[in-house]
Amino acid sequence: MRTLAFSDDGNTVYAGGDFTTFGGLSRINAAALSSSCQVATWDPNASDTVRALAVSGNTVYAGGKFAIIGGANRSRIAALDASSGTATGWDPDAGNTVHALAVSGNTVYVGGRFNGANSIGGAYRNRIAAIDATSGSATNWDPNADGKVYSLAVSPDAATVYAGGTFTTVDGKGRTRIAALNASSGTATGWDPDAGNTVYALAVSTDGNTVYAGGQFTTIDAQTHNYLAALDSTSGSPTSWDPGAGDTVNGLAVSGPTVYAGGDFTSVGTQSNRGYAQFTAAPTNTSTPAISGTGVAGDVLTCGSGTWNDDNATYSYQWLRNGSAISGATSASYTATSDDIGSSIACQVTAISIGGSTTTTSNTITVTAAESSPGSTPPAVSAPITAAIENLTVKPSCYRARATRKASKKAKRARKSSRKKSRKKGRKSKRSRGKVLALSSLSFKFTLTQDATVKVSIKRKKKSKTRGNCPSSKKGKKGEAVPGMYIQVDSYTEFTKAGKNSASLSVSSKSKKKSRKSKKAGRKGRAKKARASTAFDKSGRSGKNTVDVASGLKVKNLKPGTYKAYVSVQDSAGNVVNEAAVKFWVLRR
Repeated sequence: MRTLAFSDDGNTVYAGGDFTTFGGLSRINAAALSSSCQVATWDPNASDTVRALAVSGNTVYAGGKFAIIGGANRSRIAALDASSGTATGWDPDAGNTVHALAVSGNTVYVGGRFNGANSIGGAYRNRIAAIDATSGSATNWDPNADGKVYSLAVSPDAATVYAGGTFTTVDGKGRTRIAALNASSGTATGWDPDAGNTVYALAVSTDGNTVYAGGQFTTIDAQTHNYLAALDSTSGSPTSWDPGAGDTVNGLAVSGPTVYAGGDFTSVGTQSNRGYAQFTAAPTNTSTPAISGTGVAGDVLTCGSGTWNDDNATYSYQWLRNGSAISGATSASYTATSDDIGSSIACQVTAISIGGSTTTTSNTITVTAAESSPGSTPPAVSAPITAAIENLTVKPSCYRARATRKASKKAKRARKSSRKKSRKKGRKSKRSRGKVLALSSLSFKFTLTQDATVKVSIKRKKKSKTRGNCPSSKKGKKGEAVPGMYIQVDSYTEFTKAGKNSASLSVSSKSKKKSRKSKKAGRKGRAKKARASTAFDKSGRSGKNTVDVASGLKVKNLKPGTYKAYVSVQDSAGNVVNEAAVKFWVLRR
């Protein structure tokens, strides 16, 4: 068997060669096999070897060494009725053996040994030609090969004619035994796999992405492939498909996901196959996958699998963002996120069958942000936080250290005793400082556009004067004559909801007896840490935008000096977006 061809509906396989029986029946060099593997009645009875077959509608084109076929004299090329096998009137009359045929529209491409003047279709053609399917005359298409052309195949889009044989130049360009030619002009394209030996057979997948080649070669494109290979139709590089035939492959045909091969081999791979084999090829895509959905962040996108030539294929999915895989997005549906806004989203579909796998990519869709509905609150990230702090006051703003009633009695006795002792020792007595009760209330108002943290802190100024009168607008601020920095005495922090709020921080009016440790701390200018007994009430109390502090910041035992009460508003990152401060003083008696 030298050649195979399928009917357009795929139900009949036509075979050519130099045989005398086929399937146990008498068939001379040409036969047909039905889809049920029964030998058909089709019997052209060629007088010599049939080396090439091609089918177009109800016509089977045959080429070879014969002089008679289908009951008519035909020199090496003929057109036969697909049902009866009788020859039509089409007669290009080739001058030498025809090895290859391919049909595209109204053109029959022919390859072989013919050359010179009047060699085929009444024209001067060297081993490759294009014949009008109606008249049988040669067209102007003339690639001019320098060696025999044994195989031809046309791409599904009819733009490219693939040729294989023994030639080393075609269209004046170096092409070693395999080439791609422009179907209109006959010029050689850049596709150049460079076969290591003769190419006898070519076939193209239904999607046009793969060119199957068979022959005597054991290398192609400098890679090892024994007598059979699948080539990328764009780059010319071999794919991973490698059945490994045991000997020369003379004929190839493709139907859906299946590749049929005939030749001199007796095995393929590890399997015994004498002269004929069929392989399940990787699925081929016939209709690109498409994405459906609005493309709005938060909505679901769905990826269709597209159409493939293998009904038994299974599919896997991978979603892409700007061409890169999205981690975990491996199902047929995907929910667009805020990270996708402005990005191109596509879906990669891989079809998997026994013959391998093929991957193709869908159309792309650009994700947009969802529009805000009327009256809805924008997301917190849509605008920077702002805060207004008003009416920050400390009451009273100036204190004099006074002794408590109990402390006063002790002080009188101490002073009386001290005077007696000082008269004896000649020293002046010291006054008792007593208990200092400082801050009684601190209040302020604030307005937030977003939830925030409000922090209240009290700081004392270092090296500040502690004697003098309480400052006034007329007399100036006597209690802060010495410049210095403020040190934090106490602080209170609370997370607050957005809106208009007011806060009042009060202090205990009762003093407690100092321990030795607290006295020591007081002398160093430190204050005991205050703890709020009641936190901010976030409930808003029946819709009122207020925050009430029943007993917030309790500050007592302040060392005389100049103080500042700070209120700051911070965002979620801890950045201060607004701050206010007010001074107050604690003076010695």
